[in-house]
This record gives sequence, structure tokens and C-alpha cells, in this order.
Amino acid sequence: MKKKLIIFILYLFNVYNINKQFYIVVIFVVKVNQILLDLLKLIIIKKKKKKILNIKINWRWKGDEQKNKKELFKKLVKKKGMKKGKRMEDQNLKKQKAGDEKK
Repeated sequence: MKKKLIIFILYLFNVYNINKQFYIVVIFVVKVNQILLDLLKLIIIKKKKKKILNIKINWRWKGDEQKNKKELFKKLVKKKGMKKGKRMEDQNLKKQKAGDEKK
């Protein structure tokens, strides 16, 4: 499983070939042999200058899957500032502050 994950992640990096700092959210659903429950794996990869800075893995059982997927994503969006609008606002604020400091 780990080998497949690494190969898949490398494949994504090669296909998209993105230089900027970014996040990829990959969802894997894995069947467990005996329990036959689906696991939700959220992998958040932060990549900058072709180096992987950090990988976080969150596990959730199927019963909570739908609810947690939305909650997790909302939390991630808040933490990482993934919404474009918010990110743009932050950048604009930084520019304004920098301009004020120069004055």
C-alpha cells in the first residue's frame, strides 16, 4: 500500500509539474480484509521547490465518513488558507501593510 501511495504521489507531481507551493488532497478508500470497513485517508502534501515539506494523514471510519469529510475539509481550508478569496485577501493585506510601513 505504501509503495502504491508513493508511486501515485510521484505520478501526480510529474503530471502536474507545479513549481509553486501547493496542497494536494488525495482520498484513498481502503477495504479491510476481516472487518470490511472502509477507511478514509486524507493526505495533504505540501510541496515547494520540488521538495516535500510535510505529509499529514488523517484516518476516519466509514460511519463518520460523510460528516467528517466535510468537517475535516472545512478545518483544512481554515488552517491552510486554501480558499482563493481568503488567500488573495491575505496577500492584499500584506501588501497594504508593507506600503504603510514604507510611508
